[in-house]
This record gives sequence, C-alpha cells and structure tokens, in this order.
Amino acid sequence: MIAWKPDSAETNAERKPRRALLLIADCETADGQSARIRVRNLSTSGMGARVDGNFNMLEGEPIKVLFRGHRPVAGVISWVRSKSFGVTFDRLVEPDEIREAAVRAPIEFEVDPMHRVQNNCRRPSLKNGED
Repeated sequence: MIAWKPDSAETNAERKPRRALLLIADCETADGQSARIRVRNLSTSGMGARVDGNFNMLEGEPIKVLFRGHRPVAGVISWVRSKSFGVTFDRLVEPDEIREAAVRAPIEFEVDPMHRVQNNCRRPSLKNGED
C-alpha cells in the first residue's frame, strides 16, 4: 500500500467546496507557454482544468489563469494527470464572481469573410414587357 501525503497544507478535511462548471480560459506559464483551457471545477483557493493540444505542465510550476472578463489569477500547478491538472491560487477568489464575469464579458468573434452576408446583392427588377 502506498502512503499518500498532500503537498499543500490543505488536507481533504480542509478542502474548500468546489463548484462544478465549464468555463473557457487561457493560461500562461513562467516560461512563456500559453494555451486555452477548460475549467471543470472552481473553488476559492483553486481549480481543476483540462488543456487541449501540446502543453507541457510541471507540478509546482507557476501559472497565470486569464478568465474572460476578470483580472488574471496567479497560482501554482498542484497536480498533473495527462491533460488534466489542478491549480492552487496565490490568493482567494470568488467563484461566482469569475463565472458571472465570464458570462457578461463580450466575446471577441469575427465572422470569416467567406461566410459574411453580401450587402451588394440586388433583386432583379421585373419588366412589363418593355425592353
């Protein structure tokens, strides 16, 4: 049997309640890597997320999470399992505030020119038999 000890002072008995949700955010590491992530759960002291694509994360590495409509939150990667990872924040955050800010924030989106509606389309005129 393997004995497990948590790395942080926060034990299972002291673990903050998590809010299950799905938010899209960006993250940046100290060495300049950045990636889009899916936040799966969020608490006042940390979060669990999943990254798509190639993004090398190391346990103990500093990270900055950029939630849409909210100021960046710094933290440390507390665990990594394949493409999933956990972050312990450097300061306490309010999960409801982050969720509401993400919902209220305008989405930066631009339609691809190939799919834009053409405004110069005109309906052909009808003729009364006159040429």
